[in-house]
Amino acid sequence: MYNYFNNLAQWFIHIEVLNKTAKDGDITSIIPNLLMSLPLFYNHSTLSKYLVECINYVIQLEVPIVPLMKLRVLEGSFVNVEGGRSNNVESDLLQEHSVRKQKFLIKQLGANKTQKAIERASAAAGAIAAINDNIAISLEITPKSSRHIKHYHQENNRLCRTCYKT
Repeated sequence: MYNYFNNLAQWFIHIEVLNKTAKDGDITSIIPNLLMSLPLFYNHSTLSKYLVECINYVIQLEVPIVPLMKLRVLEGSFVNVEGGRSNNVESDLLQEHSVRKQKFLIKQLGANKTQKAIERASAAAGAIAAINDNIAISLEITPKSSRHIKHYHQENNRLCRTCYKT
């Protein structure tokens, strides 16, 4: 039991350090954090795409390349869209969100898509998402949460307590 909670605490702290590194854009902590993540990716699957991507990234940065190029790659790992301190986001995460918005618009075009319509929808995806966000804010529409939280009624709580007591 001790080992389980020790590992749980260690991975929790590691994830918090990863989040802080991303928020602050700390380029000196990227490689050590990736090296700490390797056992997790390896235990998940030896053929994990995250494991391969992590090893590839570290090798590309650790192989003797021009120091300025290494610095450019490390600095390109984070993007600060909103400005200000500690508002950095991972570049690949930003790209994934952009692609998701574009795919949503392309699916809305229906069956008769032309190349020109796809190009226009892809170019307008960011602006349309911003308009949707502004409308949602003005109408006080809360975004759908990815967490599945269900509030229990008092009757269910009493029933569960009686079951646990017996």
